[in-house]
Amino acid sequence: MQKLVSRNSLKGAVPLDVEEAEESPDGISRVISREAVSSEAILSEVTPPAPIPTHAPARPIVRIHLLGSRRATTFVGGNVLPRGRKARAVLGCLCLAAGTRVPRSRLAAMLWDRVPDFQARASFRQAFRELIVALGPLADELISSDRETVWLDANLCWIDALAVLGPSAEHLHRSDLATLCSGELLEGLDNLSISFDQWLIGERSRFTERLRSLLEADLKQAHRTNRDASERADIARRLIRFDPSHEGASRILMRALADMGERAQALREYSRLREVLKRTLDVEPSRETHALYEVIAMVGREEREREREHAYVAPRQKRPIQGSQAAEKRNGSRFASLQRLPGISSPALSPPGHHALNPHRPECCGAARLNHLRRVGRLWGQACLLLRHHQ
Repeated sequence: MQKLVSRNSLKGAVPLDVEEAEESPDGISRVISREAVSSEAILSEVTPPAPIPTHAPARPIVRIHLLGSRRATTFVGGNVLPRGRKARAVLGCLCLAAGTRVPRSRLAAMLWDRVPDFQARASFRQAFRELIVALGPLADELISSDRETVWLDANLCWIDALAVLGPSAEHLHRSDLATLCSGELLEGLDNLSISFDQWLIGERSRFTERLRSLLEADLKQAHRTNRDASERADIARRLIRFDPSHEGASRILMRALADMGERAQALREYSRLREVLKRTLDVEPSRETHALYEVIAMVGREEREREREHAYVAPRQKRPIQGSQAAEKRNGSRFASLQRLPGISSPALSPPGHHALNPHRPECCGAARLNHLRRVGRLWGQACLLLRHHQ
């Protein structure tokens, strides 16, 4: 059944053959009929727009690296990084905005600050179009825009600079992530324009300060909870790798190395810090750092002295001969002396069945040897009497 329309409802209608041009958000001029505009207005009054789902996917579909070498890859490994520097700068600005709307006029004035506004907006539309082409089919999901602003869906992207600073599951591994994602923020985009350079310097300073404060908080937490010395040393080394002149991290590293028994490395860490501070800031380490160095050096000297004392071996002394060994040696010397005395023959000193047997020879053993030693003792007494008689 055909619906009847009143004359009053058509009073504000426009001719159907009249068309007007409207600029789309991506910079392409499209021709839209006023009939479509009037229809959309009428439908918007009748039915409210459906809500747009904002849930985040299980995994990002694009990985964007803003630190160090610039990279942008899809989940299947395809390269979606634009070739132009201005288009890369636009992508970097949208990534650092973390999903918030960025005015088109601001991006155009920041990247094209030496041309009039209309020319800057035209150049921005061209760079934005290059970014859309580079993203390909994913552009509809990643980039949203209207006549005044553009924004990036950060839930669909993994961005290294945001992952390092963000309070997520990677918070426990921020030090490892900061080490892997090393490099300068938006590297290679200097000297695009004076306004962009000023903005870039501010962003780099803010990023550096935030990352330093987060790494310091992780290091203090590890030191406060008295974690394992090797774990404290690893966290301190990562912070030193990020800021070589950080004295607090150097002190914690020196304490951890001393706890692990590596005092020589702790002293070398102090020497490294001293050279860095002298070269960069022309200052000496603080009193606290120097006092820690002196304590570690003193403990090392004491340990070396104790090791030298334990390593000293006294000269070997001859053990006193006791019992039968002493008697045997004493009688052996007497035997030699008796053989030199006049009136005492060598056979008389020999045991039965042996001719001039030496008691120190291996053949002389057992009961025969004991009897021989007794005989030598008796003869020694007789020899002493003879000596007295001759005197």
